[in-house]
Amino acid sequence: MSKSTTIVPPAAAFALYQAYRHGYLGDLKDKIFGSASHGVGEAATDAPRVGFSAPNESIHIDVANTIHGQTAQNVDFDPSVYQYYPDTCAIQSQHLILQQYGIDVSQEELIRIATENGWYASGYGTPENMVGKLLEYYGININGSYGNNIFNLSNELAQGHQIIVTVDSAELLYPEETEGIDELYGEASDHALVVVGIDTTDPDNVQVIVTDPGTGSRQMAYPAEQFIDAWKDSDCFMVSTADVPTAAPLYPYAPLDTFAGIPLDTLNRLSDMDIDMSDDLMYDRFVDDLVANPYELDNLMEQYAGLFPTDDDGDDDFDE
Repeated sequence: MSKSTTIVPPAAAFALYQAYRHGYLGDLKDKIFGSASHGVGEAATDAPRVGFSAPNESIHIDVANTIHGQTAQNVDFDPSVYQYYPDTCAIQSQHLILQQYGIDVSQEELIRIATENGWYASGYGTPENMVGKLLEYYGININGSYGNNIFNLSNELAQGHQIIVTVDSAELLYPEETEGIDELYGEASDHALVVVGIDTTDPDNVQVIVTDPGTGSRQMAYPAEQFIDAWKDSDCFMVSTADVPTAAPLYPYAPLDTFAGIPLDTLNRLSDMDIDMSDDLMYDRFVDDLVANPYELDNLMEQYAGLFPTDDDGDDDFDE
């Protein structure tokens, strides 16, 4: 059996232990650290001392925000988002932001303004250094920068600012098919869209949420790695507003159930149907009646039976 060893504590620790054993630890702490009303080596004062907190008083700790900006809705197609022209992605991105500021203007009017000022050319699009000019035209202050990262996006969104970025659209939408494309053809951005949110709820799978005029998708979430791979082709270019929208948005970001008063499921059904367009007048009347009575699609189809071809069996092509 080995000989027991007596552990001798340091003098300061032993003094604190003895103070604790004899019930005057509080007095000793005051001598060492100063009382609540006295600073160390200073005259009496009631001012709080930096670096000290009251005994047994914990600091307040908040839970960090995990979502900056808007949440994902993953709306595949919203007609009010879609650009409808092949090269107006930057214009429609600015259009979507102007709507958030309560500014009522059409995309066509923005195209006209941008064309007249040399910010856009049909068949070419908007030069990167002209993105944001339409926002300035309507009095919205902006900042443009390169070399950004996801933290810059989060910071802007946390302040309520609106963001446009430029990306390589193919790399964003088709990451597997375009893997290694930068090594072959170099990095180049070709598309503008709006970043509306960052979701860090799962730290191992951070999501960047975008509203994309090119696809018509709204609040669509992409893995951060996939988004950044497409974004870095513009050297992570970003235009952000310096102002926070204060007016009620004209068209808030929220999933739509209807478009032009017609339920989206009705539009989806119509898109899968064969329609005889040889009688333009009948078709126009059908559309007018559909807008007036959007939930009467089946009755309207019977009324305008000539518009919907049938197969050899006499059955409608759209019947399952």
